[in-house]
Amino acid sequence: MGARTSLVMFCSDEVGRVPVGREPDEEATRRLLSRLFPGERLDVIGRGTLEDHVNPASGLAYAGSFGDVDIVTCARLSVDLPSKLGPVVAAAGTGRQCHAHAMSSVAGWLGFGVWADTRLVRALSVNDDDGILESFGEPLGFEGPFWAGERSSEDDSDDWDDESDDPDTLPFDALEMGEEALRSLFGFVVEGIPMDDDINPQNVPLLGFRFW
Repeated sequence: MGARTSLVMFCSDEVGRVPVGREPDEEATRRLLSRLFPGERLDVIGRGTLEDHVNPASGLAYAGSFGDVDIVTCARLSVDLPSKLGPVVAAAGTGRQCHAHAMSSVAGWLGFGVWADTRLVRALSVNDDDGILESFGEPLGFEGPFWAGERSSEDDSDDWDDESDDPDTLPFDALEMGEEALRSLFGFVVEGIPMDDDINPQNVPLLGFRFW
């Protein structure tokens, strides 16, 4: 099935980290999902981990409210333009940072967004075939080497030219940036090589819900 993600994290500051080994508060988690997806009936279907449910099947959501950090994974969060998630971010409440990440290795696509107190700071959506679909705000620190062509493969380097008239050409592989974005914004990777300070998503418990 390849690498796929569709998740958001709400935290109290921009360096929020996914909590490891902490149990989610079920009632707080249900209240969070009710705000994000109003009008939906939600039934608990069991438990899981962030590693196993970083991109749940349609009609499902896995989430955890841990007080200072909330995490939600749901296919509804995988949208072509991350800026469209503004209403979801607003529903979670003000005064918080939000990180959103979605990618698909099948489509060669990455989309991520960062909000501060519901204000969109950065949104990027790219795929290997069509190039840039959306770019809002200043690039984040981890993006620099990618845009500079420093993270391209040999084949990518041959295709990339700073003076090229083709706006659809990326100087990097979208999924490679996707893994680095996931590490920078959430602290882990799904198919990349883990670093010493990366968290293990298998150690992040989440509650599963079905929409009705």
